[in-house]
Amino acid sequence: MRIREDRKIDGGKLEPRATLSRNSVCVVVAPLMSLAAADPAAPAASSGRRRRARGVRATPYSTSGRRRDAQVAPSTDFLWDFTPTTNQLEFMKDAVDKTWHLHHVSPLWQLSTTPSALSEHSHSLSSLLSQVSRVPNELKTSVKVVKSIGLDGSDGLKISATKNVKNKDVVMLEAFLCRLGRVDRVQSGFTSLPLLLSRGPQTLSSQLHLWLQTSFDCHVSPHTLDAQDLSLLVGQFATAEKTSGRGLGGVQMVYKTTPTVTQQGLSTVSVALPYSSVVGAWERAGDTDTSRRTGFVEVLEQHVKRQLGLKLQTMSLLRVSTPVLHAEATGRIKFTTEEPIIQVLSVLQSRHF
Repeated sequence: MRIREDRKIDGGKLEPRATLSRNSVCVVVAPLMSLAAADPAAPAASSGRRRRARGVRATPYSTSGRRRDAQVAPSTDFLWDFTPTTNQLEFMKDAVDKTWHLHHVSPLWQLSTTPSALSEHSHSLSSLLSQVSRVPNELKTSVKVVKSIGLDGSDGLKISATKNVKNKDVVMLEAFLCRLGRVDRVQSGFTSLPLLLSRGPQTLSSQLHLWLQTSFDCHVSPHTLDAQDLSLLVGQFATAEKTSGRGLGGVQMVYKTTPTVTQQGLSTVSVALPYSSVVGAWERAGDTDTSRRTGFVEVLEQHVKRQLGLKLQTMSLLRVSTPVLHAEATGRIKFTTEEPIIQVLSVLQSRHF
């Protein structure tokens, strides 16, 4: 069953239309012409939603329970005034057009990156991965140092496992362990590489997490993205230009409905805003780049409420898509262009760790 509703406004342009199918509804927001004209009495969006104070997640290396000042707001600043180094460019090329799962890793104990230690790391990881492989020793594992990929010049690790298929190496597991933003100072003997990006089958990823935890006395946990993270990404990159042949060319947001609505058979609501409408909504969100980043989603939610009566504010934001990236609340992220990769990951890291 599909229900479609179209309404026309001045000039013959279509208002938002709702397309309903079984357990989801897609709302396509037509060009907004002028948000102020649509509702002259509507006040401008606030400079940003109130953000919950966050602290650094507890790590097993310390019992002091050190936390950041609870009054310090998480960072929303994207650093665009830096020139990527050769190593950073290589990392960005490796990371683009791939779907990554984000995880948080507490400080690693006695991590050595000498050639002999890296060889030993590769061997121990290979032994662990072979336990879930159909053919013993079919995976070729590598643990390498990636020099100076952090904004502070810090090194990272690249971990990979390949399998020979018809005389061609096929990547079965790929991961980066890095520190791209600021972190608290750790005790002697520990190395802080809090951000883990990985892709591959769940069985291999789980073994990778187990290897990290048993080898370096650390803890690996999912790095989920809350509504503020997703709203920040949409507000920052909604007006990014679509790269040729790639990207969405607009903004799309998927919401999870409230339990009451879900029981009635509607589980998600997808809102799509064409690129031609994004700029007007973005400018309406505030007078500064910061307020626009944090207020863009709020402006869009208010517009949909006025036009269709859908209260998106009461729903949970699950997924967002912009011309340069796609992100999910579960911690999955994909970049369709190289430029924002390090900046986005560094901001997400600083907001949570």
